[in-house]
Amino acid sequence: MKNFVKYWVPVYLMAFIILYFSSLSNPPEPFMIKTPDFFKHFAEYFVFSFFVFRAFKNTRKFNSGHILYTIVFITLFAISDEVFQSFTAGRSSSLADVIVNVFSSLVFVSLKSL
Repeated sequence: MKNFVKYWVPVYLMAFIILYFSSLSNPPEPFMIKTPDFFKHFAEYFVFSFFVFRAFKNTRKFNSGHILYTIVFITLFAISDEVFQSFTAGRSSSLADVIVNVFSSLVFVSLKSL
């Protein structure tokens, strides 16, 4: 139970935060600064990848399985997030957003693998 709280609760909290902002018709700008959409996606999914990577690494006993699990998890979550966002008034889904989200995960796991 202690490992679940330490490693998986941050994953669930980050997923909740991402989905919460996806549910807003007009989400606020971070730090009140107008930033490009791709940067916001990259940053949030880079941090999300950290938590997912850490959770899989500490609960799975595979040599490099946690890397693959992280990429697959982030990819599926990014797709479902965009589908969810498409049902929000004033928002739309974008394949480009999914690509940026997955790219940020690939960058994260690549940096962790150095």
